Amino acid sequence: ISGPSLRMHRGLAGLTALLVLLACLSLARHRQAPAELAQLQGLWGEAFQSGIKPPITEMPSMAPRGISDEDKSPTMPDKFYKEEDKMDRLYTKLKHTLRRAEKNQKKMQMRTNSLGEYIHDEVTDVDQDIRKLNTKDTLLIREAPAVAGPPGPPGVPGVDGVAGFPGPAGPNGSRGPAGVAGAVGPRGEEGPQGKIGRRGRVGPKGRIGNEGLEGLAGNAGIQGRTGITVGWKNDGYDCPAGGTPTMRMQHCNRIGCRLETLFAGTWGTVCSRGFGKDNAKLLCKAMGFKEGGRPVLNFGGGQSMPPRIWLKNVKCSAGGAHGDVGDCEHTRWGDVAGCHHGNDVGLCCFGDAQGKQGRRVGISNWETCPEAGDEHLRLRDCGYKTCRVEVKHDGEWGSVCDRGFTTKTAKTVCKSLGFPKGRSVRFGHPGSVGKGRIWLPPAPSAGGG
Repeated sequence: ISGPSLRMHRGLAGLTALLVLLACLSLARHRQAPAELAQLQGLWGEAFQSGIKPPITEMPSMAPRGISDEDKSPTMPDKFYKEEDKMDRLYTKLKHTLRRAEKNQKKMQMRTNSLGEYIHDEVTDVDQDIRKLNTKDTLLIREAPAVAGPPGPPGVPGVDGVAGFPGPAGPNGSRGPAGVAGAVGPRGEEGPQGKIGRRGRVGPKGRIGNEGLEGLAGNAGIQGRTGITVGWKNDGYDCPAGGTPTMRMQHCNRIGCRLETLFAGTWGTVCSRGFGKDNAKLLCKAMGFKEGGRPVLNFGGGQSMPPRIWLKNVKCSAGGAHGDVGDCEHTRWGDVAGCHHGNDVGLCCFGDAQGKQGRRVGISNWETCPEAGDEHLRLRDCGYKTCRVEVKHDGEWGSVCDRGFTTKTAKTVCKSLGFPKGRSVRFGHPGSVGKGRIWLPPAPSAGGG
């Protein structure tokens, strides 16, 4: 705070102290009023101790008419009247004293209130003046320009920090494009004849030949009992044909009809292995023949032979609701190892196909392997177990030879296409004809060369 401001602060403090002193003197004078009241109370008590009571207001006369109070009252002594006059004077003096004390008290209260208001106003003015001075001094201090001190000495160099951990490995780069194929080299000289190779695998069995000529008729047998063929329409003594959208009987003759089933859009036969009488009854009823039928094992042969054998070990339970051979218990579709078309099962159903036909509720197609690929590698023609591996070279897609293609290689190919694992399975079969180029040749043997 500057010199003039300090002197003003001291002057205001002295004025405040003077106002407080005046208030204390006023309060001291105010406290004398109770002393005067106490003096008056003493006079009042003295009057009562003398045995003189204050004058009592006279009651109106109760004497009969014609008789005055003086005639009724006895003569009082002079001493009584003197005491009564003295009491009246004391009472009058007491009243004047009380009135004067009351007036003095009111004046004192007014002076006290006026002094309090005066002190409050003065204190408020002093507080406002102090606040204005503080605000003014604060503004002067803020407006004063800041003077920067000289720069300090440089600090001690810090210690080198600890080396950080190595960062994570970056992602693998994208696969580069295939290089340009080199030119075909000149043909080498003919080498010496090699050793005789190992014996090749046994080729697949050929198809069953056409049905032979009908044999000579045998001797007539003993006539049997009447069968359950009521209502059966005679069709040249051949077993009746029939079927549903997913099951049918084909190439019917006197012995039976070939049982066929539809799966993955292709009709195929059923192997006789494990096929019993209950199966024939239930399946004939499913095709509308209420009287059932009988099985013909190893029916085989016939015209328009389907290319596939779909099922074997078929077991249809009597308590099940089997509306199709595909809904009976059987091995996996197409898993018919050891069966050939000579083992195809046949049926000979009884009666006419006038009953209610069943329908398949199970699957009718493969759960195929998923197709995938990128710009250089892909899986195509996916089926139940396999997909063909194809690679792109010179803008043209081609297949890969399966010789030397191991399961380890298959896992690598599948992982590069986003699959967790995979295995190698031979896609084609002897005699199959593919389309397009075969880009990658067989892998070299373990010994090289």
